[in-house]
Amino acid sequence: MFFRVLLVALTIFLSSAENAHALQVHPAPEGLYAHQMAHVFYILSMVLFIYWIHKTDLGKQTAWRYVQLGCAFLALWNIWAFVGHVIDHNLSRDIFLGEGWNRIMMADEWTTGYLYVILKMDHFICVPAVALLFVALRKLNREKGQEKA
Repeated sequence: MFFRVLLVALTIFLSSAENAHALQVHPAPEGLYAHQMAHVFYILSMVLFIYWIHKTDLGKQTAWRYVQLGCAFLALWNIWAFVGHVIDHNLSRDIFLGEGWNRIMMADEWTTGYLYVILKMDHFICVPAVALLFVALRKLNREKGQEKA
């Protein structure tokens, strides 16, 4: 009975949500600075983790090499996103026509046009990074299961 009430309450809670857009805005300038500092910290963390795995015996195991590769992709993704935020911040808002999904970019320079759009496609780096970490965790879990047997 408790789980049914919980399920009904959860269903009501989730179905009564307002619009949730997948866009995070950073009020200038503090939000952007904090966000950019987080990218730098994330890059340094991934590089340090890669170095630590390399210096220990863990780097000899296949699963941990996948972790290293996933961390390298995450570091690259953070660099990619950092540069994208810098370019986005320096863009003139006059080059955008329309609002929301109907927005069109009228850029006449290479950096404000193609580079901006390419840097917004950071999921091409982030998704493989997460996939590599998933493969690594699955491999570690299987190795752990074999040790118990």
